[in-house]
Amino acid sequence: MQAFDESVVGSILSTMAQLKAMLIKQHTINGVEPQFFPEFVITGDLIEGAMPGKPGAKLMGIIDLLVVDANGVPHIYDYKTSDKEPSKWVQAKEDAFQSQTGAYREMLRAWKFDVDNTRIGIIPLLMDNF
Repeated sequence: MQAFDESVVGSILSTMAQLKAMLIKQHTINGVEPQFFPEFVITGDLIEGAMPGKPGAKLMGIIDLLVVDANGVPHIYDYKTSDKEPSKWVQAKEDAFQSQTGAYREMLRAWKFDVDNTRIGIIPLLMDNF
């Protein structure tokens, strides 16, 4: 396993702490902080007819960060790496993101979560000069 410079790791951890603080501020309701579920594994049934010849097929995904507020509303955050700023992403990447997170939302709905007020967000990780 490759070890990384402590200052690099410290910088990443500091940034993640800032992200957590921001999400706590956004999703705290009446003084009750949200719960965090990193790498939340979710499964669900495939939409009927989506894969001809494969009845009963299942979907599985990993939500990078699921944040559940005091009202039980889940909020989906997905880490996306790119060598471009999010404003310069091509439409295909945006469409793929919408499809992925839309599937997560529907699987959460099937698990009886109230997803009507779910926020979905990208946490961009700019991989500049790689």
